Amino acid sequence: MIDVGFFEILIISLAGLVIVGPKRLPVLFRTIGALVTKAKEYISEVKSEIESEINLNDLKTTHTDLKDISESYSKDIVDIQSEIENLSKNNSLNIFDEKAESKFGFHIGSKQLSWEQENFEHKVRDKVRRRLRKRFLKKITKDD
Repeated sequence: MIDVGFFEILIISLAGLVIVGPKRLPVLFRTIGALVTKAKEYISEVKSEIESEINLNDLKTTHTDLKDISESYSKDIVDIQSEIENLSKNNSLNIFDEKAESKFGFHIGSKQLSWEQENFEHKVRDKVRRRLRKRFLKKITKDD
């Protein structure tokens, strides 16, 4: 920026007084002040536009980075899914083997249950446990 001290302003104002005259000097200073204000507003506007463009560019680069990351993860997921499918094909169980059925049941040695049946078994087991706890707590409170 331009460094203007007190003496420079005094010399400029005296030159303006001599050249323009005392009647038009206040009008000249008001006009110069208005022009300086407009210039400052214009400069701040340009700065804000440049900053918004920089932020927009940053957002665009972030967006492309995230896109690249998502594509790489989607490729990894597809690879993992294909590996799981290959493993499931290679390690298929014999449906007619009773030992294979008993391995994956609700309890050790029980037959394989569907999700609904297993969920029902869990609910029944939890209800029985709650009832036994209530009875046990009642028995403890009676003994005290």
